[in-house]
Amino acid sequence: MQKSFKLLEKPAILWMADLNAPSALYADGFSPAVMEAGALPLLHQPDFSQTGGLHRSLAACRSAAVVTVDLSAGGGALPWLAGFCQGADLYLVLSAANPEQIPADLRELPHVVHGGDPAKLREGVKSLLAQIIHHLRERVGEGPGNITVYVHRKPVREDPIQASYLKEMQTLYLPLELHNPGRTRAETLFEAYLYTPAAIEQVYCEDYKTEENEFGQLERSESELADFGWRYKIRMSYELYPMAWDTMTLRLDLKREDLLRMSSKNVPLRLLLLTSLGPLEYPFEVKPKVESGKKQRE
Repeated sequence: MQKSFKLLEKPAILWMADLNAPSALYADGFSPAVMEAGALPLLHQPDFSQTGGLHRSLAACRSAAVVTVDLSAGGGALPWLAGFCQGADLYLVLSAANPEQIPADLRELPHVVHGGDPAKLREGVKSLLAQIIHHLRERVGEGPGNITVYVHRKPVREDPIQASYLKEMQTLYLPLELHNPGRTRAETLFEAYLYTPAAIEQVYCEDYKTEENEFGQLERSESELADFGWRYKIRMSYELYPMAWDTMTLRLDLKREDLLRMSSKNVPLRLLLLTSLGPLEYPFEVKPKVESGKKQRE
């Protein structure tokens, strides 16, 4: 049976491991590898001693684009669940501390032998996910996506791009526009992440309006990319139809101690979109255009 879904129509990559498995394998190995691939890592530890445990495990498998079953802490129900994924024609990856932990009838499947080292697991999972994404794109005969991103009506590939900077408020405004220039296929947007330097104290989005503020605050976490300090999550889940546009305005607040240094230099940013055909990355720089007085946006 040919797998019928596109990889990130189910944007989660599942890590299924024994309750006694080392937590570092997921936290320092699997999770960073999946995030670098532009997907969402999920952790599931089967517990069939609980009522409904089997149904929860089967539902977790079906909800993921790729299921990774780790056998390094013993077998239990995990080999059976791996067999279920194989029979259900799900994308399946196995991992183990040594090759002997993988049942003989499953060794032909994609697998990573990590020896208990999260770094080895991370590299192995990255490599296998890249192969799966490449396979899917070849099968559907398309490239990595067809979305153009503009800031102040200029494609982000043209560096640097001027953006309004209000010195009194220590605030940089980014009007973003997403455009699908294709004529035949809609792109599904699941969510987006904006990577910023550590000097950006907080990011707000006009689409998240609250009663108290014109802009709602975005969820922030530490960046897994060495060149950036923060990663801000932009919630979205919709179809961007052929020739359609979507717009949003972001407000980036600078730390006071970094005000003079950052306001006179280009600010490096990276936008990551999770879409129906995989992750799309847009690295770009903005050049602060100092304005005074009340807030004005182009």
